[in-house]
Amino acid sequence: MAGIIMEDIIMYCSLVVLVVLVVLVVLVVLVVLVVLVVLVVLVVLVVLVVLVVLVVLVVLVVLVVLVVLVVLVVLVVLVVLVVLVVLVVLVVLVVLAVGNLCGLRKQEN
Repeated sequence: MAGIIMEDIIMYCSLVVLVVLVVLVVLVVLVVLVVLVVLVVLVVLVVLVVLVVLVVLVVLVVLVVLVVLVVLVVLVVLVVLVVLVVLVVLVVLVVLAVGNLCGLRKQEN
């Protein structure tokens, strides 16, 4: 009778140890899976952030280039306008000077 009880106790202890081991293995596997999922999510987030930053930088560079081009076009237009105004003023002055000379010669005659 005592042998049967001892065998039963050993069997129950073995079952308890087996259940505890199975639970521990399942918990370890779950923890590893959770850690892997978190790492994958973090890597995806980092990649997305890097892509967003790169897109923002590209957009900023394009905007800066566009602004510089617009400023250059405006400066070229202003320079052309100034040159045209100076040329018109010079032509008017030459015409007035020639007119004055012709007028002075007519008065002398």
